[in-house]
Amino acid sequence: MKRILGIDHGETNVGIAITVDDKAEVASPFVTINAKEQDVYVEIQKIIEEEAVTDIVVGVPVHMSGEDSNQTEVVKKFIQTLKEKVSIPIHKEDERGTSKLAKSALEGAARGTTLDDQYAAQFILETYLGKMINK
Repeated sequence: MKRILGIDHGETNVGIAITVDDKAEVASPFVTINAKEQDVYVEIQKIIEEEAVTDIVVGVPVHMSGEDSNQTEVVKKFIQTLKEKVSIPIHKEDERGTSKLAKSALEGAARGTTLDDQYAAQFILETYLGKMINK
């Protein structure tokens, strides 16, 4: 069974989503890692082991024009370090618009919470899954 982890990297919070079906076609919000209080790499490694994750998809921030943003290099460094710490494939996915989608998807009390990060990770993962299904 393929199990894919989606990551929305942020300096304060790292949103995590995961596929929930046998075919790895459906993604769901999973958890938010507080990057200020937890070792993000250790937490991701725990999730990989506990959830039998086979692949990782990391959202890469770029401007709407497609040019790199200030955060692009930060995320590329994160991906490089993650590659050194895990032994499963890591894929990059354009994350343009995912934070906005996440905020739109959440209403009321949940909006502006760490759920935003999980939903952004879900949208990143769903974008990747959509491309894989249509291949």
